[in-house]
Amino acid sequence: MKRIVFLAFMLIAFTACTNSEEIAPSKTFQGTIVSFAAAGRVFDGASFVLLDDGNLWGWGSNNNSRISPHDDVHLAPVMILDDVSSFSVMSDHVAAIRTDGSLWTWGSNSSGQLGDGTITAQVEPQRIMEGVAYVAAGISHTMAITNDGVLWGWGSNEYGQIGVGHTGAQIVPARVLDDVISVSVGTVSSAAIRRDGSLWTWGVITVVSLAMAPQTEVFIPSRLWKMWLRFLLEAITPWLSQMTACCGVGA
Repeated sequence: MKRIVFLAFMLIAFTACTNSEEIAPSKTFQGTIVSFAAAGRVFDGASFVLLDDGNLWGWGSNNNSRISPHDDVHLAPVMILDDVSSFSVMSDHVAAIRTDGSLWTWGSNSSGQLGDGTITAQVEPQRIMEGVAYVAAGISHTMAITNDGVLWGWGSNEYGQIGVGHTGAQIVPARVLDDVISVSVGTVSSAAIRRDGSLWTWGVITVVSLAMAPQTEVFIPSRLWKMWLRFLLEAITPWLSQMTACCGVGA
């Protein structure tokens, strides 16, 4: 009975919220939506919209002040930053590139994912780099490509997901790879495409198509075909050893 009452209460609350004029972004924005992103987890989500006038808006859960320095929840859209050309958000920190190429970050910073040299959360956008063409924010690390094609990374690096050859946290941007045109980040891994079309990956890598689904940690960017060869050799080496022992192969 208690569960039924709770579910009924949640349904009523949800209906009341969805019928509220206060949280109807389509009736609030004046302009064309350029990009949209949702972040966070169940019961802790937030939404972000970039308009064609360069204004970045956000609403929802304000965990780690990812929307504004005030209030726990924003039921109506709040204007966060102007002159924005693109942005990225996955969890509790946000990264935005302004029209002058400067990169700004704010929100959670427990692993140095803001790149400001601290592990202190920031309630206001902080200027981090210049000449940035693209940024990708992960759960707790961030990767950015500058106009010269250099890939930079910072934040959590427990599994080598930044790609700097070690697993120490990186609280300021570190140079990772040259001639990069695209980058994508996961929870504990990253991947980049270079100008020649080659794909490079690092962090926790799992090959699910192999029967044993081997997993390994790669601390520096590695070209994909070389990684596949390594996984293949690791998978077949035990089998070859058994063949040698049982059947006298190579004797």
